Amino acid sequence: MRCSGRAMRSFHFAVMVWVAGGVALGVFAGPDELLKQAMDAELAGKATEARQLWLGFLAAEDKGERADRVRNRLVVLGTKELGKDCRGYPVWSPDGKLLMYGYGGLAIVDVATGEQVSMEAPTGPMYYHDWSPDGITIACRQKLDSGRPAVFLYERQPDEALFPTGDGEPICQGVGARFDWSGRQLLVSQAAKEVNGKLVQFGTARYELATQKLSPIPWRHAKRAGRNHASWSGEERYVFHAYGRAAMADRAIFVARVSDGGGVVQITVNGASNYTPVVASDGSRLACSRAKKGEPEVLLLALTDGSLKPIEIGRGNQPCWSPDGSRLAYNTPQGVKIVRLGGVCSRLLGGAGVRKGDAISLTLVNDGEAPQMAWLSCQVYDERSVRVADWSWEDDPLTVPAKESLTSDYPIPKELLANAAVARFRIQPAVGPAEIIMVSLEPTAGGQ
Repeated sequence: MRCSGRAMRSFHFAVMVWVAGGVALGVFAGPDELLKQAMDAELAGKATEARQLWLGFLAAEDKGERADRVRNRLVVLGTKELGKDCRGYPVWSPDGKLLMYGYGGLAIVDVATGEQVSMEAPTGPMYYHDWSPDGITIACRQKLDSGRPAVFLYERQPDEALFPTGDGEPICQGVGARFDWSGRQLLVSQAAKEVNGKLVQFGTARYELATQKLSPIPWRHAKRAGRNHASWSGEERYVFHAYGRAAMADRAIFVARVSDGGGVVQITVNGASNYTPVVASDGSRLACSRAKKGEPEVLLLALTDGSLKPIEIGRGNQPCWSPDGSRLAYNTPQGVKIVRLGGVCSRLLGGAGVRKGDAISLTLVNDGEAPQMAWLSCQVYDERSVRVADWSWEDDPLTVPAKESLTSDYPIPKELLANAAVARFRIQPAVGPAEIIMVSLEPTAGGQ
């Protein structure tokens, strides 16, 4: 269901001057104390206070690795371990409540409670899986009778069994696929398809689910002709590792445009094998793993513009960002771990939301020197992380004045009050990547 806003109308009721939010920074607080206070405030959900403390830290310490982490939202605020039962290729549900994991056999774990449910598939082992924004469709790699890998689509059933979609045929051959933010496209690595009885290699390709069209993404590199592990980096770019026959163990991470393969940026220059790169919803923060002979595999954090030397945060591989970019899940020898990250957001337009009674109160904040326009959409998910509503206000953009904030109320339709659990707002500014905001719709003890 998509509409122009009539099914879930918004009411804008306040424009407030954007100040420091009443936060008084200690005159004599040093950078260590400011860093600790900022981390505590962000963990407590005090976004306004945390931002002022982060900025206070940068005013006191504007150089070095700590400053780089704060400036780019790469500060590790906390770590959660899910245990050895949860291992292999974690992937977030579109509402950020569940993780799907496994290699061959798949399962789901509730991040908050630790409850696990196996996902039964009738057709054999499943690898390199991904979760559609609809909460139902799963993409994965399986073997054909010929032994070649192909990409299949499955649908979750209420008991978490997985049934093939359509006629059960693969969308194409390939080693894996990743959904875009809308769920309308897949990015397929090492794609191939039979055309007029001949197998045609497409390399990394974009697949449109509505038209079933497979379009190759150009790539020309004198020494690194091969690509794999492609993933989206915003709407217009993608990230991948590239390699050449002369040095198969040297796999570097690159970012390039989807449309024409141009605008290439090399992220890693370490002579190692760098794998499974993924980019957060802000389009700037990148995570990947690095493997060197004789050394344990480690997780790296970097920026998609190549401006930051990759930061090592410990042993691990197969990273995956939560939908709002606040958490990073990854695999370790001890099982899946989740780190929560914080710091200053580089975007000028941000926001936060909360349920108030039978409505959602959403506040947009403009830190820029000029007014900012934003286009909103919202997806609502039930307790199983299945999308039950999808709205868009494409013809009714908001304008947030410079250095001010705008608060809007979005009434929750009565038919959704009983089973709505999470609302996922997507805030798209005129320039730059979208902001994703998750709002819990579950009533609290406070009487929401």
